[in-house]
Amino acid sequence: MERQGLISPFQLTVLLFLSRLFTIMTYVPAMEGQEENGLVLLLGLLVSPLAQMALLGLGLLFCRRGRENSPLSFSAAGTGPLRRIVAAGYWLLVGAVCLYSVVGFIRFLAEAFYDSRFLWVLAATFCGAVGFCANRGVEALARASTVLLALTAVGLILLGGGMVGTADPQNFLMPLWDKNLFLQGIWQGVAMNFELMAILLLQSATTQGGLRTGAVWTLLGLCSLLTVGMGLGVTFSLGYYGQGKEYPLFSAAQAARLLFMERLDSAFLGLWILLGLVKVTLFLWLMTQLWGKVLQRPVTGLMTAVHSGGLLAAALLVDAFHGGGWLTRSMTMGWVPVLGVFFLPLVGFSAARHEERKKKA
Repeated sequence: MERQGLISPFQLTVLLFLSRLFTIMTYVPAMEGQEENGLVLLLGLLVSPLAQMALLGLGLLFCRRGRENSPLSFSAAGTGPLRRIVAAGYWLLVGAVCLYSVVGFIRFLAEAFYDSRFLWVLAATFCGAVGFCANRGVEALARASTVLLALTAVGLILLGGGMVGTADPQNFLMPLWDKNLFLQGIWQGVAMNFELMAILLLQSATTQGGLRTGAVWTLLGLCSLLTVGMGLGVTFSLGYYGQGKEYPLFSAAQAARLLFMERLDSAFLGLWILLGLVKVTLFLWLMTQLWGKVLQRPVTGLMTAVHSGGLLAAALLVDAFHGGGWLTRSMTMGWVPVLGVFFLPLVGFSAARHEERKKKA
């Protein structure tokens, strides 16, 4: 964020796609609905990119000031303290995304494989790895993006093929139309897409100063299609059984069969760990960059280490007080994209306009 032209728009698009996919793979909103109308919610998710693009369009409009294209680009005289306050607001939002991702990561691994034991070991290992990767910088992560995308494509093909092999047409029930559930699907697509905020914050880090509209549409549309595809895969593979599962896609992977592979949960696990590393590394790097703007100091390795350690402590604290469920419910309400994509850019836009009027007066 501090320097210009760190990564290419293509690399940023790939990183945002991989980051978004991590959330998609463990959060399947269709499983919240009843079996007979869950497909209506999926239909809402399918058209959700329209709402996401509308919100993002407003955010981009508020961010554009001359050649600069960032919610933190307002720097007229008198707005210095406010700029630091806005940066602190983004630091909190990005930190919330990091915490939610880490808590979800360690909860899933501990519950699925270790009977909820050794959680602190998993948390310490993961946060240490993420801190190391974030300290290397977003450029290193971007350079690996093409390889990571290829591995992700292979993993998705295996999972998709396995679920097709276990699909049962009898699990399909004609959905009952529910307007509220349809609207819920649209909103869930917006609420869980934390990468909308990252798009605004990372515009200035690209070699071309931002992503083209076509790239954003491709990113939102592809993620929406994958969300719907995974929801349908779970529905056809597990049917009513998937309704009671906290991680339905993982349960579908456990039941899937593909040629010589008896179980695909190992493929799911490997892919998910890889995506989790990408997501939290990207957002932790963003967090340290924002903290540097709050302090108005260059980002150092010590700053990254402190953030990684703080993230570990916060995750263990949430687990100690059994706050994982509350955290998930809170993060699915949609306040993160609303504040990060609309409200904070509006604050910066209003501050810049106010300073312009004062100069003309």
